[in-house]
Amino acid sequence: MLQQSFQTALFPTAPEGDLDFNNGAPGSAAAAWLRAAAERAGFSCGEPSQEDYGWGFWLNDPCTIWVCVSHADDDEEAPAEGRPEWVVSVSHERPIFSPGQWLKGAQGKALAERVFAAVSRALKEAPEITLV
Repeated sequence: MLQQSFQTALFPTAPEGDLDFNNGAPGSAAAAWLRAAAERAGFSCGEPSQEDYGWGFWLNDPCTIWVCVSHADDDEEAPAEGRPEWVVSVSHERPIFSPGQWLKGAQGKALAERVFAAVSRALKEAPEITLV
């Protein structure tokens, strides 16, 4: 799994979505922003969905590439410089019930690296975002 932490006040951190099943994890705006960045780089992406740790989306590709973002701040501590911290992760998911994905290991890894490079570049170029 490829990961990049960043700080920004660009995205809301209030609980949202399914407050029971998914703990109200924030991040829909961050996931939408990352999805748009991936699409500008030429990747076809599915709609963002909520998980219990944040929000993410799948690439529309035969390789199962998952891009997710999580709000990383501890509720009991003030975020550095007043800007919330987030973590974006990109991975080639290879579930045990999908042996075809295991056979696409090298292809999936390379695709995940290209997607990660695209979203990392977008984060780095955004003036309101600081990589950490």
